[in-house]
Amino acid sequence: MMKKFYGLLSLIIMFNAVFLASIHIFRINRWWSLIDLFLLGAAAILIVRFFCTKCPVKKECAHVIPGWIARYFKNRQPTHYTRIERVITFFSMGIILLFPQYWLIKNIFTLACFWILTFIGFFLISKNICGCCDNLNCPLRRSEQK
Repeated sequence: MMKKFYGLLSLIIMFNAVFLASIHIFRINRWWSLIDLFLLGAAAILIVRFFCTKCPVKKECAHVIPGWIARYFKNRQPTHYTRIERVITFFSMGIILLFPQYWLIKNIFTLACFWILTFIGFFLISKNICGCCDNLNCPLRRSEQK
């Protein structure tokens, strides 16, 4: 139960970081904010499609929401993630984290808030979820647990 609490909490914190960045971009340029929203949606779908759909424990997903969304995609065999699946997942995460940096760097407070929230979210995931995750194929799983 605590796994799901930390999973949801980390997603909420990271959503707030991304929402803060999107609002900041919107205040500067509305067209770029539309592109940002499109890229966020596309990246999130790609992560779920190429990573979460292959997870053998998606029905009990600690992050709850990605596991729930993954059920609507074609069910995939839970095997090791291929290089292309890892590249797509990490590239998508990179888009989410790096795209807003051009605008965030113009306001150091917003930039700091974005990265502090992001770090807290990743820390919660790393500390409270990765260590007890049952997805043996996950490339983010701690090596001593394999």
